Amino acid sequence: MKRFVTSELISEIYQSEKALMNPSNDICRFEVDSAVASINKTEAIHSLSLQNLPKQAVGNELIQPKGMGSAGINELLSAPNKVSVNASIDRVDMLKDVNLLDMGLSTAHDMKASNSVQQMLAHQLASAHKYAMENFKNSEQHKDPSVKVKFGNLAVRLMEAYSRGALTLQRLQNGNAQTVTVQHVNVEGQALITGSLHTGGGIQCKMKK
Repeated sequence: MKRFVTSELISEIYQSEKALMNPSNDICRFEVDSAVASINKTEAIHSLSLQNLPKQAVGNELIQPKGMGSAGINELLSAPNKVSVNASIDRVDMLKDVNLLDMGLSTAHDMKASNSVQQMLAHQLASAHKYAMENFKNSEQHKDPSVKVKFGNLAVRLMEAYSRGALTLQRLQNGNAQTVTVQHVNVEGQALITGSLHTGGGIQCKMKK
């Protein structure tokens, strides 16, 4: 794929400016070098400037200018449905590669993952769970205390990553909204208020009597 080699163009501008700022004792030679440097600088600046700004496509990627990429890439970028199909195939293939197809798909289904970000998080949760369990198993099978601790610590870190991922997924699905439930309970003529309060944005209160 042909790309804009910006580093070469910027270097060309720098070298041209350097030539223009360092006159030679040979006046004729300097005039020729200056003319060439000026032309090179102008062409480099022109190459760095886009005459027609490209359109943004799916994922905020840019439709590639003519000559830079293939028609197939531009077709995919401008057709989100095809990109979604290919992305789904990639996600399923990655689950198969690590023997997590059933668990990953089941987790995404049970978590009601509604977009690609939530699906990937669900797959990562399945992966973290699997390898945490495997490291607990490895820890149990080794008699060397130092090895047991290493596997155990790795399992704990995976469990912590699982917990953070699950919380992130919940926040993505709920828009960081939280519900506070307040219950009024009468005990022998005394009114008691029970319930829990969680901080966060978008709090909704529900009253129960």
